[in-house]
Amino acid sequence: MRCFGKYIIGLVSVLLLGAQAMTAQTVRLHMKSGETLEYACADVDSITFVPAEADSPKFQLAVSDIGIASATLSVTPSDDAVRYYYDVCTRQQYDALTGGVEEIVTSYIEYLKGRYPTLTMEQILSNALSQGADSDHLTGLPAGTEFVFYAIAVDNEGKCYGEAATTTFSTLPGGDPADCTFEVDYENLSSDALTVLVTPSDPSVRYWMGIVSVAGFAGDYALTAQVQQEIADYAASTGMDMAELVQKVTFAGDIALEESGLTPETPYYIYVYAMNPDGTAAGALTKKRFVTQSELPSDAAVSLSYRYFDGDALYANNPETYAGYQGKVLVQTRLTPNETAVSWALALAKGDLTDETLYPDEATKNAVLQAGYINAESKTFVADWGTCTFLYFAADADGIDGVLKRLLVTFDKANACPVTEIGVEALPARLASPAALLAAPSRTALGLRLKQAADRQHRHTFRH
Repeated sequence: MRCFGKYIIGLVSVLLLGAQAMTAQTVRLHMKSGETLEYACADVDSITFVPAEADSPKFQLAVSDIGIASATLSVTPSDDAVRYYYDVCTRQQYDALTGGVEEIVTSYIEYLKGRYPTLTMEQILSNALSQGADSDHLTGLPAGTEFVFYAIAVDNEGKCYGEAATTTFSTLPGGDPADCTFEVDYENLSSDALTVLVTPSDPSVRYWMGIVSVAGFAGDYALTAQVQQEIADYAASTGMDMAELVQKVTFAGDIALEESGLTPETPYYIYVYAMNPDGTAAGALTKKRFVTQSELPSDAAVSLSYRYFDGDALYANNPETYAGYQGKVLVQTRLTPNETAVSWALALAKGDLTDETLYPDEATKNAVLQAGYINAESKTFVADWGTCTFLYFAADADGIDGVLKRLLVTFDKANACPVTEIGVEALPARLASPAALLAAPSRTALGLRLKQAADRQHRHTFRH
């Protein structure tokens, strides 16, 4: 026979060492509740004490300042030492849950773990959870919608425990999207970017914002129809619900959004219109015309020299130093900036990236800055055999870039340098870095927004 009971501090020592708790024939268990359990020793194989479950903290939830598309949430826990997560979800989302709000919180924490793999669980929880009294003013909520406001305790492993506290509220009904008007403006205009400012008359209305060149503008109807078709095609290809996708790719309330990747000295329209759940335009299109500034490239430049070695030959010559280089190319580079250059960047990308149509200068420069190396006078890469492209450019003291250089190279064993030349002038092999992988060509605003929507499609969070 096995006995199971809740663990009580000091219980083991009291029961097993106290003579009054045992006889030669029986074992008595004095439970915290006051109950005494008695078992014959011959019938007892072992006694297991199960840790008591953590007490379920209580939460006071309050909702105030409820508007058409906004509300203020306030949480007061019974224990300020408890860490917890709070948010809202729609009543429809809540009713569809099979695991309660724990399902939402667990899914969100798993999303954060996948999105930020270098962060520890403690770092993730420190940023995602609250402790003590907390409040938040939410905006961009759908109008006339019932919400469930919830809070639940979360332990140090990211697991929910105890009972969730919940309360409900509804946002006020919104107006007709067709009646919504928009104030459109911009700031921080440059040769390739600007910040778009939009203020709708009704903060509950979902609306689409985009930028199109004046030359590519085919009229209000054609533009809105094209956007609707692309959203519909994306929904069909991903299996997403059209209304849900529209909810994710549209805006509500005021925005100040940076847009980049534009062409210098080119006229554009910022266009905005209210969007129905089926992706069609709910009202008139509002446009704001602007022209990007001109930008002459700086004469800042950096020159590049390189040589490369057969990784198999290096490994055969020194297996300890060059372990893992088999089948690879070790590429050594040196860069020399001119007098104008105060900073520069270098990347080595696999394949041919010399086509400026597929890989526009601005998008490629941004990729070099993100994935390449800054202000290095020498750098050693590990690359694959075959075609690669060196990408490098410099900037002057005013921060103006020089011309982006694209050097197409082919690494083949026949032209690799002899192992004996790796010598004194070479960087240590252990500093070798994988060839920088550049981002794909820049997406349109629509494509980027759709991609972001797909990334968020399994999350029910409104606060994050």
